[in-house]
Amino acid sequence: MSNIKRLKDKDGNDIFPVTHVNAVFDGNKSLREILNNINISDNSNNIINVKNPGNDLVALTGDNTQTDVGPYIQAMIDALPLVASDPLTRNGVIYFPPGKYYIKTPIIVPLGVSLIGSSYSSGYANPSRGFGSLLILNDITSETTGPVITFKGSNLKGFGGCLRDLTFSGNAAGMLCVLLDNVFCFEITGCVFEHLNVKRAIQTSNCNRISVRDSDFVFVGDGGKNGSFTTGDAIYFGSAGDSDVFNCFIESCGGNAITLGTDCKVSQCFLDLNKNGVSISGKHNKISDCSIKLNYYAGVFLGNNSDYTEISGCSILSNNRRNSGITNSSSANIVIDGNKWFSISDCQFDGTTSLIDINIKTSSTGYISNCRGRSGDIFILDTGNAMMKNVHYYKYNIVCITQSEYDQLETKDPNTIYFIKE
Repeated sequence: MSNIKRLKDKDGNDIFPVTHVNAVFDGNKSLREILNNINISDNSNNIINVKNPGNDLVALTGDNTQTDVGPYIQAMIDALPLVASDPLTRNGVIYFPPGKYYIKTPIIVPLGVSLIGSSYSSGYANPSRGFGSLLILNDITSETTGPVITFKGSNLKGFGGCLRDLTFSGNAAGMLCVLLDNVFCFEITGCVFEHLNVKRAIQTSNCNRISVRDSDFVFVGDGGKNGSFTTGDAIYFGSAGDSDVFNCFIESCGGNAITLGTDCKVSQCFLDLNKNGVSISGKHNKISDCSIKLNYYAGVFLGNNSDYTEISGCSILSNNRRNSGITNSSSANIVIDGNKWFSISDCQFDGTTSLIDINIKTSSTGYISNCRGRSGDIFILDTGNAMMKNVHYYKYNIVCITQSEYDQLETKDPNTIYFIKE
């Protein structure tokens, strides 16, 4: 994201990444002071405060109203000036001061427009309490189709916008909360998605250089309610490249915490109590310095096309809660299915009894080094062509033998871990 212009407030903090807004900012004011005092009629700044005097939203966002603000927000977006050289691009920022905003009608955000709120809500998002900018999806039903908010690009042209400091909650079952469609160079930061009944909180479609940072996702989808893990992905980068997730907390989501496409990176994230921690469907991805634990199936799942995956410096603990430690083809701390090459280094495992830490389901080529485990009976189900170096397991010896040699053993030493190789 280095080519995005970053504006600073009086404290030296980033205001937001933007390439199209030409406003003059006072470096002696904070971000909130700057945005709260911009006049909605002053188009030279290209920033709209949705609750400035004279705006219809002032009367529609009180504590006791649940009026749909979607059409009003869309009208404000459509009122931002067009860029003469590109009719698909508008200049500006839509700013949401602290308050509750009920949305039922989907919103489409074109190139060059950012949505910015005012910090987090307090605790779990709840319409009856909290502060900050809270967008409540107001029981959107099947009569409305498509994503709730779409950032719409075109042929991966420069977007340079952001979604920042907004909290999303509410019900839009089966829908996407935020869709990035043909977007290039975009940042989502400081946002909260919690108690949010949607199919996915964030999804990409043909995107590149997307960054999700410093955001929280809690109880997305069914979130394991009544033992159900069927829907509710937090971050879906299935069709995104060159993108990253950094310093995010993702817990109790009914789907995957993170799904990666190609050339993506996940670092310094906490992924707990989801269906899966990280699911990888593309090549050249990296996971580093993450805590991944207590997920229902796999901590990390590497699919058929997940070549050249690197996992390093992670604590991957006590996943596979679905089977309470019983061997399962899709459940383990790490599952490698049809992977051609992988690297796992400097990781810690601490599974429950009979839990598989690394399940290599098919013949793969990889390198496992400087890893430590404690209490699982099985460390690797099938090594394929994996090489191991400095792999330690608490209280156990490690022996690498073929399946036939293993079958011929008259007794199995309970203090020995047997690596089964081809």
